[in-house]
Amino acid sequence: MEKHERNSDGREEELGHSIRFLTPEIAIVHLRWEMRGDPGQPGHEVEGGIRQGIFTPVAVKREEGWRLAASQNTDIKPIPDFLHTVVATTAA
Repeated sequence: MEKHERNSDGREEELGHSIRFLTPEIAIVHLRWEMRGDPGQPGHEVEGGIRQGIFTPVAVKREEGWRLAASQNTDIKPIPDFLHTVVATTAA
């Protein structure tokens, strides 16, 4: 993947992807990514400079080729330790 504008010293890497065709002309893509060397935003620092996320575009096939109709990009955050404790105690 390319260098990210906000993260000119870092690199993005695709971790894997899947494509699901809803029809022959409409597809949903799930692409997992990782970005290294990203300091994050003020107040939302990135632990170890490593961010991971999932990019989910909806692609539509047109005469000129595949085009994106919509997309969502979401960071994947680890569950905080205190939530593991809450879930474990609630489940018991």
